[in-house]
Amino acid sequence: MGATKRGSTRTRAASIRRKWIGDAPDAQTKAAAGDRYFRALFTVPVGRKVKRATAVVGANPRCDVYFNGEKVAGASEAAMPQDADIAALVRPGENLIAVQVNHPRADTPAGLIGGVKIEFESGEPLLIQSDNSWRAIAKVEAGWEKPGYLDTVWQAAQELGEYGMAPWKEAGYLEEHRLPGRMLRKEFAVEKKVRSASVYFAGLGTSELHLNGAKVGDAVLSPGLTDYDKRVLYVTYDVTRQLVQGKNAIGMMLGNGRYYAPRAKIPTNTRDFGYPKAKLQLNVEYEDGSRLAVASDESWKLTVNGPIRANNEYDGEEYDARMELTGWNRTGFDDCGKQRAQRRLRRECWWLRWRNRCASPKRGSRSA
Repeated sequence: MGATKRGSTRTRAASIRRKWIGDAPDAQTKAAAGDRYFRALFTVPVGRKVKRATAVVGANPRCDVYFNGEKVAGASEAAMPQDADIAALVRPGENLIAVQVNHPRADTPAGLIGGVKIEFESGEPLLIQSDNSWRAIAKVEAGWEKPGYLDTVWQAAQELGEYGMAPWKEAGYLEEHRLPGRMLRKEFAVEKKVRSASVYFAGLGTSELHLNGAKVGDAVLSPGLTDYDKRVLYVTYDVTRQLVQGKNAIGMMLGNGRYYAPRAKIPTNTRDFGYPKAKLQLNVEYEDGSRLAVASDESWKLTVNGPIRANNEYDGEEYDARMELTGWNRTGFDDCGKQRAQRRLRRECWWLRWRNRCASPKRGSRSA
């Protein structure tokens, strides 16, 4: 892990050249009802190791976004576009971003803006931004969102104008340093009477732990801030009384804190360590002396489509109560749906499987 150097979103917005695009020249004033479809092919150089890759695409009124055939964002709006981590889907050679813009009402504005940013271990990043190199069409055939689909009959997208144009003005943009809260969950079975149970939990940057519908502990903005290259704090809780015999559900909420930096230079230089991560182990001892361990691994499921739409220590939190997921931290919650998981996570589930990529905490009394 290491620092990255990124300017503030507003100071660097002027350097971004992506355009609002549509399938007709006057789409920003009024457009016919009906979905529109867009595709853009680009090449990732062979031999360049991907460090981070993000797709940020929004549309008026909303859109679904696909990368190399996998759905990575749904109902993404121009005013608050979803940013999707696509690093696991990027491959050497030809790649594809495809977008379906939903436009149910006639004679209302329609448009799309966004792009892809791929950062490598060394060298300059690769930027793919919406412009007239993208292709558009109003009616599609099956497989339109997948690589290999022939789009020769598609037309070049129409450039409607620069970022900041009416009627959308300051919508989301590629350097937007926003990140919604992560919500993770797992169900497990306790098959015998419990003698004791303890959980060890490190959630970076900030985190909450839930068990069977209730928050564990009363801490906020936990764990404390450290130099994450050197030390990761963890917390320990006795959860014996919160477990039940039979099915149980454990959940985490991850915020950005100072791990995913809210700023780069304004008002002060801030280090960035990457996307939020967590590491957990729940140790259960049964009355007969046998044991159960529940650990963070790829069997957990994750969503970024919860109510916390943005959060950081400078700007606070944006909370959309319409997106609350009632019962997400209880057993029996339906965590499957329409959104596909990323390719290497191999599960068609609205909640994405989570691969544990946290730096191991160094042991101490309560910290490493």
